[in-house]
Amino acid sequence: MRHGTILAWLTAIAAAAGLAPSCKRSTSAASIELGLALPAPERVLAGLEPRTHIFARLMTEEGVIHCTLDGERAPQAVASFVGLATGRSPHRDRNDGSPSFTPLYERRRFFRGVPGIFVQTGCPLDDGTGHPGYRFPPEPHADDADRLVRGALFLASYTPPPGRSDPHPPPPGHTLGSQFVIALTSMRHLAGSTTVLGRCENLEVAERLARVTQEERQPLLERIEIAPGTGARSAVTD
Repeated sequence: MRHGTILAWLTAIAAAAGLAPSCKRSTSAASIELGLALPAPERVLAGLEPRTHIFARLMTEEGVIHCTLDGERAPQAVASFVGLATGRSPHRDRNDGSPSFTPLYERRRFFRGVPGIFVQTGCPLDDGTGHPGYRFPPEPHADDADRLVRGALFLASYTPPPGRSDPHPPPPGHTLGSQFVIALTSMRHLAGSTTVLGRCENLEVAERLARVTQEERQPLLERIEIAPGTGARSAVTD
């Protein structure tokens, strides 16, 4: 891939992580427009203890990616991720806008990726412009730069594709939604502007997914399975 193309994707992922210029609209107006409330961590994460070791298995058509989530460091982001993966919290139906408890992460496309850099999915519209019906601010930590390395799992807010305006720009600071990224290299420059959900293994699968997106085909995220706590990893591994 040409250097200019990779640079363009890196610029896009930086914007997707909340570095795009913020709009001037009020938070209350955007909340009314989007229509859904943020899922409550106490309800969504009930039974998933300890929260420092919530296991997620990403079932993709290229293989399985194992991830560990940290609901103590990022309770709101992890609650959103778990709620959308399991149907414990609603999202806005892509067809009629009504609240839906169907797991949002079932049969989603990996719509963006660069081999050796990153792969991205979780958009309800499978094109990078969708959101679950709410947006929320990052939950940054002082050591995020040390955690945004190869294998990091973090949230990204959408940016409109080149040449298209954003019809519903987020309120200032509220940049995150359902879209997420698996880093295949260091993303330390995004520290402070995104939320790190946790860390993933089986990165050879993520690398294959990134390569497939370069072949003008969007591979499937079939579903995400969630299991609780230390010692429960066998419940989400083969």
